[in-house]
Amino acid sequence: MSRHEQLLAEAWMKAFGEPVPILGCPDLVLQILKDHGAELPRLEDWLAAG
Repeated sequence: MSRHEQLLAEAWMKAFGEPVPILGCPDLVLQILKDHGAELPRLEDWLAAG
């Protein structure tokens, strides 16, 4: 699991209280999190750093 996927999994757990059900689709997971108004400060920082 990449660092990006780990951050997504942490954000998913925080937002929904369960493990991320979709592995291997980080773009989809990110979109779902954003659509549900999840807070993504660490993920946004990581993405900005490239």
